[in-house]
Amino acid sequence: AGTMEIVYVYVKKRSEFGKQCNFSDRQAELNIDIPPSPQLAEQFVERNPVDTGIQCSTSMSEHEANTERFEMETRGVNHIEGGWPKDVNPLELEQTIRFRKKVEKDENYINAITQLGSVRLPRRQRSGPQPSLCFPTCMSGPSEKDTSWNLPSGSRQTGPPCTDQRHCIKQNNAIDIYQEYFDDEDAVEVMEEAPSAKTINVFRDPQEIKRPATHLSWHPDGNRKLAVAYACLNFQRAPEGMSNDSYIWDLENPNRPEIALKPSSPLVTLEYNPKDSHVLLGGCYNGQIACWDTRKGSLVAELSTIEFSHRDPVYGTIWLQSKTGTECCSASTDGQVMWWDIRKMSEPTEVVIMDITKKEQLENALGAISLEFEPTLPTKFMVGTEQGIVISCNRKAKTQAEKIVCTFSGHHGPIYALQRNPFYPKNFLTVGDWTARIWSEDSRESSIMWTKYHMAYLTDGAWSPVRPAVFFTTRMDGTLDIWDFVFKQCDPALSLKVIVTLPLSPPRPGSAWPLQQVCDEALLCLRVQDNGCFIACGSQLGTATLLEVSQGLCTLQRNEKNMASSIFERETRREKILEARHRELRLKEKGKAEGRDDDLREEEPTLNLEELVTKAEEEFFDIIFRELKRREAEAVKKKPKPVALRVRPISVAELEEGATLIAHKVDEQMVVLMDPMEDPDDILRAHRSREKSYLFDVAFDFTATQEMVYQATTKSLIEGVISGYNATVFAYGPTGCGKTYTMLGTDHEPGIYVRTLNDLFRAIEETSNDMEYEVSMSYLEIYNEMIRDLLNPALGYLELREDSKGVIQVAGITEVSTINAKEASLEQLAGAVERSTHPSPGGDGRGLGRAARE
Repeated sequence: AGTMEIVYVYVKKRSEFGKQCNFSDRQAELNIDIPPSPQLAEQFVERNPVDTGIQCSTSMSEHEANTERFEMETRGVNHIEGGWPKDVNPLELEQTIRFRKKVEKDENYINAITQLGSVRLPRRQRSGPQPSLCFPTCMSGPSEKDTSWNLPSGSRQTGPPCTDQRHCIKQNNAIDIYQEYFDDEDAVEVMEEAPSAKTINVFRDPQEIKRPATHLSWHPDGNRKLAVAYACLNFQRAPEGMSNDSYIWDLENPNRPEIALKPSSPLVTLEYNPKDSHVLLGGCYNGQIACWDTRKGSLVAELSTIEFSHRDPVYGTIWLQSKTGTECCSASTDGQVMWWDIRKMSEPTEVVIMDITKKEQLENALGAISLEFEPTLPTKFMVGTEQGIVISCNRKAKTQAEKIVCTFSGHHGPIYALQRNPFYPKNFLTVGDWTARIWSEDSRESSIMWTKYHMAYLTDGAWSPVRPAVFFTTRMDGTLDIWDFVFKQCDPALSLKVIVTLPLSPPRPGSAWPLQQVCDEALLCLRVQDNGCFIACGSQLGTATLLEVSQGLCTLQRNEKNMASSIFERETRREKILEARHRELRLKEKGKAEGRDDDLREEEPTLNLEELVTKAEEEFFDIIFRELKRREAEAVKKKPKPVALRVRPISVAELEEGATLIAHKVDEQMVVLMDPMEDPDDILRAHRSREKSYLFDVAFDFTATQEMVYQATTKSLIEGVISGYNATVFAYGPTGCGKTYTMLGTDHEPGIYVRTLNDLFRAIEETSNDMEYEVSMSYLEIYNEMIRDLLNPALGYLELREDSKGVIQVAGITEVSTINAKEASLEQLAGAVERSTHPSPGGDGRGLGRAARE
């Protein structure tokens, strides 16, 4: 098409500008000074009112326009022949000729060419400037001299275009620059409104026995329908008479499903074929893969054989990008990923075992629970496992072992959702345990971004298809979180409590659902529509809720892609720096250890015969003692050996200093430690959640009593001590953390020492008829790496020595026999007086020395 250039030129002679002005600094000069005159003041006559025009010239206005300089550049366009089907290679001459002949015989093709050749514009459109018109048939030719013109169907037309077509082409050279062609379109602007969402529709399981909605899938053409898979995942706990059916719902009719899919086993996952909207793929609870064609009805069209199917429920199914549109893959907790062709479902075309040791052993495989396959990366796929590990695989590797490329570890439980960012495929989202994490393929040791730890489990997550910085997560407490890390990093941009109503019974035809109560259901799955405006959430009671988000959450914001890309790159670079630093520290530690081993080898003297005999005896007894210890360890394996954490309350002095509690008990085992140095005004690190979580066998907060701590940690050891086994209770922590209080306690709240002695002597009395006991105690202190006997301080500092049996002993320690708990407590109190004390940071006079009783 031709172009028209408009140029405005302003011309002015140099002589008309005049001579330039020269300025210089000089002192001020007084040219005239007229003092006030009283005589003239007496002659002054005031006029009031005064109405005088002060505008001496006619009103005029001046308009200026200074536009930016627009530089034009002429470029050529290289038109490439297109429009060929995927199974025809345009570079192969024989294939193109064969296809042309086939198309030219089609009657539709002849009619289309005839209609395009006889196009005539309406009379009212052929006069005056017209908008640009584009005709693919005429515009595909390189020039008017060329007699070959590319057509949409791939055929060739000989001869120049007709006169009417030339007329249409020439109209591209005329355009009305003042006409508004798209005045009905609203300009896309950054939405300033607060994020929001509203419920559009609710689709309830029509069965009387409600089942969880385990998977959702949108109809690929227009998203007018929603496929929902229903299955009870509690092994062998499904109620009797529970249906196996899954349904396809029409968004406009929530009262009755459009089609019921009838599998032989409940469907855990269900996916529409993106190339054929009539075909659906389902993964069954019994491990089989089923395929439906809605044109053929509700029954299964194709079903895999049970012998070659998965052994566990199929939690992930994905359609692959292929020419035929019939290839798919599935993943199961049996540790296998299988590729299928629905035209031949008797056995899989390929199987990959998720064994990260690369030994291809099924018993070592990690259970697959989520799948990710990006069409732009056809050879790569990713698997989320039950163990919290993401496995990156390469399908085109030569051997089975090479197909497992690398792993990403960071979750404490199963990874329920795994998806690449639709704008930046190198970054992917995982959802598991209590967090959602964003990863980069360039950083394998840790995630680059993560959410805070929630109180409820996260069950599913997905990226927004239209905004690179927005993703969605669901929780077990029925909450839908919408995250926008460009807008807010530490908290969701919007949190919704999805509340639905429970029906009493299915309605009669033409009537509404009767309502019983409002219920908070656990959300198990979600799926985002392709335009990003609608979200479907599946719940524990089989309810699929359709929500519409506000315009700001489904509209690409200004510079959002650049900001998201810079955030991903910055966080990836930061993690790489941390990984390099950790790697360097590990290498240093390894080098130091190897250096120590070399020094020991060099200093090893030449052994004589007596030393060899002594060494052989030591090795012999060492083997015996190791065997005894091994048997002892096996005997007490059944006894719990918990590692417990106790959080003490804040003292009055600490409260006066403005101290706050940073350790928080989440449940019976987890403690979250907040960063005390975190600055809320630090914008650069505001998106980083720097809290740390730790898991213990038992966790106590500041409300726990001494009895609770004793019952959970020490009481179970009494039985083993009575049976002759060793037992140790070790309180560890910094000064002022509450060790002395926990072990000794007070008169009203005795600690572990006193409670253990009472239960120990009580157990001795109960079994004294069958066995004889001898109880002795020692009490020592380790302070500044020096050992003191608290029962006999006059001995001074003691030493550690090894006896003839190879057992480490404290030489000269005093052992006192006791017959009851009261006597032992008195000895302990006497020894406590001799402890080395020093004011602790809490100011309560607690001892810094570490005391031990045996």
